[in-house]
Amino acid sequence: MAVSGGLDSVVMLHILHGIQARLKVSLQVATFNHGWRADATDDVNLVRSLADRFGLPLHTSHADPVPANEAEA
Repeated sequence: MAVSGGLDSVVMLHILHGIQARLKVSLQVATFNHGWRADATDDVNLVRSLADRFGLPLHTSHADPVPANEAEA
């Protein structure tokens, strides 16, 4: 499941982790750092710690920074 680190996706992860055996599914966690906020790495670290705590595979990725101007391109 995709987890942003926000309240709604974190709660959904807790719920699905609790019922995954009844659903007969193998849960995995994915998160994507768009790099739009200075604290975005904190969200990724939170998701990583949750996946570790639940013993779930984690898939992460990030966006390449967009150049601020032509000189940086």
